[in-house]
Amino acid sequence: MAIRSQPIQFMTPVLESLQILTFRAFESLSLPQLGRITLITGKNSIGKTTILDAVRIYANRGSISVINSILSDRNELINVSSEDGDVSKIVNYESLFHGRHTTDCSIGQMGEKSPLKVSIAEGEDDDGDIERLLRIEDSNRVREYAIDTISKRERTLRKDARNASKVINCEFLHPWKSDQDKIAAYWDEVALTEDSRILIKALSLLSGDNVLGVAAVTIPFPRIFPRISFARVDRFRYSYPRRILKVKIEGESSPIPLERLGDGASRVAGVALALANTARGLLVIDEVENGIHYSVQEEFWKIVGQLAKEKNVQVIASTHSWSCIEGFVAASKRLDLNSVLFNLIRDGNAIHAVRYGGDELEVAVDDGLEVR
Repeated sequence: MAIRSQPIQFMTPVLESLQILTFRAFESLSLPQLGRITLITGKNSIGKTTILDAVRIYANRGSISVINSILSDRNELINVSSEDGDVSKIVNYESLFHGRHTTDCSIGQMGEKSPLKVSIAEGEDDDGDIERLLRIEDSNRVREYAIDTISKRERTLRKDARNASKVINCEFLHPWKSDQDKIAAYWDEVALTEDSRILIKALSLLSGDNVLGVAAVTIPFPRIFPRISFARVDRFRYSYPRRILKVKIEGESSPIPLERLGDGASRVAGVALALANTARGLLVIDEVENGIHYSVQEEFWKIVGQLAKEKNVQVIASTHSWSCIEGFVAASKRLDLNSVLFNLIRDGNAIHAVRYGGDELEVAVDDGLEVR
């Protein structure tokens, strides 16, 4: 179903605050008063991505597939042996927790009575043997997964559909890989609607070219030449068939792949289309500045702000780019956005967040925050 094209009311953010306890890099961290657009910055390896991971897990109510995806992306894997002696890699759930001896964490909004809780516990399998379980407690529902086996057996211990916590519509954009199939799927939802102009306008503004149209096409499996072995084919970067976007640019005789316009075009397309497809939801972007030239950061954030307002989307992003912060602050001032910046600072073994909102955003720029 295509997203409605008319503007909708600019409402309270779906996530008003965030509180994290013993989750990965953080023993305890509170982010009060999140904005409609929240930008998180700080030195490398201080925990910016960890906050985004927490948001994704919370928004999806502890979805095991989201947890598995996050840990796989972080290469948090361990080897396990099957009864036949075969060795396989599974995700290491212990890496979810802060410190070697911690086996539980919680993610929620500040003051929330029943935050999402994740822990490792012990139970009995069908044969009465002790097994380790990943326990996910979400309000009045508890799910358990056997974590030392490949099968990942699941048990739901309690469930009351009348009071079950609702999953927040949440999209995530990766920092270092552009999923062209995902971008094409986003396009399918807005093609032939007023929202299709979102991407055309964004690409024209940031690329400097007059983009006349966009279409999603399927690329067939590449032809196999006699001298190329199938082992060599396995090394192709993408699986086939795959879908991509092609764009028609004024002055070009035929449409060209979006990727030919550079990483910035793919990034802009992903952000603009994700915003169009996440009405009343949450868009999480890691290293939002990737591929965007420093000279157009302000224009980029204007597009993000306008679409977030129109589609009622809350955006939470991370960056370690100074030009990104400057563009964010400038666009926030021009559009009068409800924007907030959090700067993560390490104090001994603890990490805390300094909040800048409203007029304080310009103070953040004047202070020259350390982002590397």
